[in-house]
Amino acid sequence: MDNPPNRIKINDDFWFNVQPDKLIFGGAFLPKGYHLTFPFGVKSGKFDLHLTKGQNQFPIVIVEHQDFLIIQSYLIHNLVVSFLNNLRPIDKDYIISEGFEIHAISGFDLELDEEFERKISEGIEALKNSNSSNRLHIDQNSEKFEEFVEGLKSFHESKKMELDKFSELENSLGIALAKDQFLFLIKNVLTQNELYIFDFVNLNSEQIIRETLGEDLAAYIFNSIENGKHVLAMENATDIIADMEPPIMSVESSS
Repeated sequence: MDNPPNRIKINDDFWFNVQPDKLIFGGAFLPKGYHLTFPFGVKSGKFDLHLTKGQNQFPIVIVEHQDFLIIQSYLIHNLVVSFLNNLRPIDKDYIISEGFEIHAISGFDLELDEEFERKISEGIEALKNSNSSNRLHIDQNSEKFEEFVEGLKSFHESKKMELDKFSELENSLGIALAKDQFLFLIKNVLTQNELYIFDFVNLNSEQIIRETLGEDLAAYIFNSIENGKHVLAMENATDIIADMEPPIMSVESSS
């Protein structure tokens, strides 16, 4: 993909924008006009999470690069576990009663799997705001998204199958489609070769943040965000922020 998207909106709850020197994200958990910025500290040597409104930036937490290296494996592990926690065992009775159509994506034919990867790349390009845009909006109610799903369905129409048949596939990925629902079906080593469902459209972003950071750090950050929203709404926000002590987080190695 020559121009991969860097701004992705999953739903109204969460969106993010990846730039070379920082990560910007926001969603329904913030008022309109606010977002969080996480510079990578290429020049400063610090990760600096702050709440942004216009030109004003309220510092949430600052972490030195060397301190982040101590906790990065912990955070990555928690993030992976949190996403895995959003996998749930399939309820076959529900899938059948709601009339879901099952379409295999991968796990049955290597050549078709490779062709599917090309279709995914083309579909992502189509979902972008324009050919030159890096913004991707994943809205399951949008016409573009429906066309994307229909394209996947037509590509794999020959692999439309009954749920029991799909369950027999190994290391497989599929989609389950109903009138107003879109689910991934996953069966691989991560699911201990059992069939699971993943609903990426309705992920709970706050839950993932809490599970990744741990309750104490997450509570501190969410409380700081609330305080930041209050301060940034004031006329003298710039003066208040200038008088603040930098919220530098100290990390101690367990070794």
